[in-house]
Amino acid sequence: MHDLGALWKEWTGLPFVFAVWAARREYAEREPEITRKVHQAFLESRNLSLEEVGKVAEQAARWEDFDERTLAQYFTTLDFRFGARSWRRSRSSPAGSARRRASRPT
Repeated sequence: MHDLGALWKEWTGLPFVFAVWAARREYAEREPEITRKVHQAFLESRNLSLEEVGKVAEQAARWEDFDERTLAQYFTTLDFRFGARSWRRSRSSPAGSARRRASRPT
């Protein structure tokens, strides 16, 4: 079993993103209320999962080769930030460089 986050960090020096929620700017501008509600639902889901990390770990342990305690400790070290920020990757950015390295054959 491999920790993808640790392997990515070791290989690129960059944090690993396990999930991204994104919306086109045009949609967010056209539907600000829906966008806000979805963002709020993600925040509430994150908060509940962190409050009930023991239950989350118990469920996850059914599919992983880790015990619940190890998973609970792991989950509490993750960075669960959600934010409304615009980010574009340029070819000169470190993430763009890492992407290009990742796509090269070894």
